Amino acid sequence: MELKPLNNYVVVKPIPKEENKAGIILPDAVEKELPEKGEIIAVNPDCKQMKIGDTVIFKKYNVESIQIDEDELFIVSEPDIISIYKL
Repeated sequence: MELKPLNNYVVVKPIPKEENKAGIILPDAVEKELPEKGEIIAVNPDCKQMKIGDTVIFKKYNVESIQIDEDELFIVSEPDIISIYKL
């Protein structure tokens, strides 16, 4: 399956969060406001700043979540991407 986001959207596969080392459990409301990390799997052809395979940090509160096969994917607006994360 091939995804081609329109307008200023990208498709991101979230990277699982690391366990909280302090053992603190955060409420769901707080979890939704924290930035999330993910890998871009599809971009609009007009996007000049990001490419497929980039790891990004994005605001999770304003994304569309879709399920394809076993994977949960997020459709994220470019302005909601905070940073490209280099390892």
